[in-house]
Parts: sequence; C-alpha cells; structure tokens
Amino acid sequence: MIDIQKPNKDYNLKRSLIAFGLFVCFAFFIAISFRLAVVRGESMEPTLHNGSIVVITRAYWLFGPPRENDVVVLNHDDGLLIKRIRRFESSISGPPRIFVQGDNMRVSWDSRDFGFISSDEIVGKVLMYSGNPPVSAIPLSPKKSPEGFGGVALAQTFSRPN
Repeated sequence: MIDIQKPNKDYNLKRSLIAFGLFVCFAFFIAISFRLAVVRGESMEPTLHNGSIVVITRAYWLFGPPRENDVVVLNHDDGLLIKRIRRFESSISGPPRIFVQGDNMRVSWDSRDFGFISSDEIVGKVLMYSGNPPVSAIPLSPKKSPEGFGGVALAQTFSRPN
C-alpha cells in the first residue's frame, strides 16, 4: 500500500513566496532596463522617421558592447539624441572615443559638429523600432535628462542649424 501524504501548507506557501519574489525581481529588471522613446526630427531617416517609436535598453551590455553601426541613444547637452555609431578612435590614456552620425547626413547634427563622444554619454542601445506611427497626441517636452528617461521619453535627432 502506498502512503500518500498531503503537501505541507508551509512548504506550499514558501514555494509561492519564492515564485512571487522571482517574478517581482524579473518585472523590476524589465521595467528599469527597457524603455520606449519617440523619435523627433529627420536626421536618422530613412532608418528612423519623425514619430517612430523605438525600444531602448539601458542594459545594452546584455546584447554586447556598443559596436560600429549600432543605433544608440546618447545624452548630449542635457538632451537625448539618437545616432548611429560610425567608428571608434583609440585613446592613449583612456577609453576609446566614439564618432556618431545621423543616417541623413545632409541634415544631421552629430559628431561632425560637436566632436567625438565618450562611452559614458551612451544612455542605451536601440533594439527595435517601428515605422512612422502618428504620435502627435503624446505630450512630450523637447529635452529629457537620463534621470527622466522613464516611460515614453523623447529622443531628438537634431538637424544641422541653417
């Protein structure tokens, strides 16, 4: 005869609490690591259009270090910019400097104007992007600092001044 015991209530509660704790940790990691941003400007066309929505990760190290041709969000002059990494330049006494440029070079305001950036200025890496959805109903301010990089943020693709 097989003796079947009922599961211990304390054991079930402990397993449930552990599962809930793991879920909360995973949800917290996702919430702080991935963001949506709305593109403003034309300097990343034809890849990203004004109004495109992009998925950005601040935990870009999960997908490898920044590389040439990656599209990144960077903090520059108290605003967020979306640019493509074009090349790295070695530095004798520090980390490599990064040259970023918009895909629409005719109008892009980028490293040709403000020079190389450091990796510290990279806020995140663009993982996915949409086409050109209407986002005029989303009220966003034109400047957002990385501290305000929550929910739907605004990332500029500044054009060259005329």
